[in-house]
Amino acid sequence: KADTAYVVTDDDARDVVRYQFTQGDAYFIYRGPIHPAAGLVNLLKGFSVFKKRIGSNMKMVLCGPQGDYSAAFLADLENYKFRSDVVVTGEVGPYDQVALLSSAYALVHPCRWERFGNPVMNAMKAGVPVLTAANSAMAEFTGMAGMFFDVDDYDEIGRKLILIYNDEQMRADMIGTGLIEKPA
Repeated sequence: KADTAYVVTDDDARDVVRYQFTQGDAYFIYRGPIHPAAGLVNLLKGFSVFKKRIGSNMKMVLCGPQGDYSAAFLADLENYKFRSDVVVTGEVGPYDQVALLSSAYALVHPCRWERFGNPVMNAMKAGVPVLTAANSAMAEFTGMAGMFFDVDDYDEIGRKLILIYNDEQMRADMIGTGLIEKPA
């Protein structure tokens, strides 16, 4: 069930959050653990495809808990070509969790093993489009409000990021559908 704290925010509120976390740039967000099973390597490879083809100043925010399991990924991230466009927040308090997700351009959720779908449902409630793993519980949660990708195909992830970025009408339709769908 979606958290009642998540609501659609206005442009001014989103701008405040963007300046706090990404120096004012719009961003995609991943909300979940910084864990090898989360599919973050392919997410960043897909983000590279997006950055190379679009050349946008969009950022990627990785927001979630970290532990010993995160060390290898975070070490590899230091050598990532677009490292300056990736913001790793670690775990943040409840207020910042809501603000970050509600202000995102889109939630990108590559983890097909999410058990409850809270980030996906909260994003839909906040009017944030969702890109998520095909053939997963998240795809079922989002239905027509989501866009799906093969988590093992980073080029497809990149193409979906480009599509949501370039097609404002489709993005608006996804937001509208997400707001009227009633996730379980």
